[in-house]
Amino acid sequence: IRLSLVGSEMCIRDRNKEKRKAKCGNFQTMIPRELFDEINAFLKENGMTKVDFIRDGYEALKHKSDNESK
Repeated sequence: IRLSLVGSEMCIRDRNKEKRKAKCGNFQTMIPRELFDEINAFLKENGMTKVDFIRDGYEALKHKSDNESK
């Protein structure tokens, strides 16, 4: 009986994984450990998430690029 529960749990997990993949993206990139630690410390000190960091950095770079192209 336990094996069937495990199988059904795996199906639910896999189904949810497909929904997440359809809704979200992942850069799947590696960075040097020192930079990783520095960024994580910065995020913790400033109460930011990694998503906040990426979004805010992207917006700042986009704004800078837009201003340079004028």
